[in-house]
Amino acid sequence: MSYFLAAVIALVALILVPGFSFSFDVVPKAAVLIAAAGFTSLTIRRSRLMWLVAASAASLIVSACLSSNPELSWYGSAWRRYGVIAQVATLLLAWGVAAQASKVSSMLKIISAAGLITALYGIAQYFGWDPILPAASYHIGEGVWTIVRPPSTLGYSSYFATWLLFIVFLSFDLPRWPGRFIAAICVVAMLLTGTRAAMLGLIAGAAVWLFWRGVRIPRKAIAIAGAVIVAAAAFYFSPPGQMVRARARWYREDPWGGARLLLWRDSALMASAHPVFGFGPETFTANFPHYESRGLARAYPDFAHESPHNIFLDAFCAQGFPGLLLMLAWCALGFAAAWRIRGKYPTTAAGLAGALAAGIASQLFTAFTVPTAVIFFATIALADGLESGVTPPRRYIPLFAPLLYFAVRYVHLDRELALTQHAIAARDLTSAAAHYAASRNG
Repeated sequence: MSYFLAAVIALVALILVPGFSFSFDVVPKAAVLIAAAGFTSLTIRRSRLMWLVAASAASLIVSACLSSNPELSWYGSAWRRYGVIAQVATLLLAWGVAAQASKVSSMLKIISAAGLITALYGIAQYFGWDPILPAASYHIGEGVWTIVRPPSTLGYSSYFATWLLFIVFLSFDLPRWPGRFIAAICVVAMLLTGTRAAMLGLIAGAAVWLFWRGVRIPRKAIAIAGAVIVAAAAFYFSPPGQMVRARARWYREDPWGGARLLLWRDSALMASAHPVFGFGPETFTANFPHYESRGLARAYPDFAHESPHNIFLDAFCAQGFPGLLLMLAWCALGFAAAWRIRGKYPTTAAGLAGALAAGIASQLFTAFTVPTAVIFFATIALADGLESGVTPPRRYIPLFAPLLYFAVRYVHLDRELALTQHAIAARDLTSAAAHYAASRNG
């Protein structure tokens, strides 16, 4: 089961099905997660993690039932498919991971290998080689000021960079040189995305990692860091670094991250209007315009904000104060568990704590997607499982039938949309209408 769960976490990040699927970088990931959650074995015994899973699921279900759009809250919006079904599946998967935490080394090898693949693909995208995705989809601007934001297999550069942060610190649990090599490649790929939130996350994660390990910086590490800085500066001013320099220019022109400060303020005001149960998961885009300030609307006219770009505000808007408190409780559980195991598992504890700190810092500026949510909760589950010493379960809870149904439904409806797109491209409007009707009514 440990290899199965690690493979699921890896596949959720890696899978892309362009051509077959309409939302080829979203729906396949959600479908893999939901189907796999149905086959996950769970330990039924009192634990902090089990109660958090139960409380989080209950909060999500209540908020969805009282949502302004219950169907949207259950199934999720088109841009990330992170409705109640996907979120509960994420929690179940994390619960299963906690039961397999004793095999953490084997699991992290598989997860880190997936991270290395995504990092290498992202680096290849930066340098102009991409056999899967059209390069125009992640190039912005014109001429010498064109920037590239490699998404790898994660859909968008910010989510890719956040995923890489977890891999950087989790890979420290691997044997010394393979682990450091994977971490280095992931850092390079993360920097090439030009994501400021991830850079902040890297600093936060490194600070926590050093604290957990004991603040000792050997001379060799200082020398290596100096060499890396020199190499980075040389790359920055070289011809291949032109797109990084263009991105740095964007930083100077937009030092505050676009609309985020106003968006956070307005999101908090929106959440305070429904503080008990929230507006329901995945309904932010539909409800936020009623609470958007004139200042934000004038600064960014005709702009649809799909989320508050902050995981805590996202939970607050979706589920009210219970969602916000539960998100804080998950973070507290992860750090507390990592602190308690630092004596028995010093390297693993530091890596888990560093990964969690980096992920939280980065996701103060971004929202959860399926891959980043899965790795976030799995990191916490590994720490809690190592601390509580959970015995791997021998029985499966029969959840596979309903969850497999939802996974197949996701794929089927998305496939109908892809066929609609193909029919329109072929100017077969009759088939296009039929497939679109099937996608709406299936």
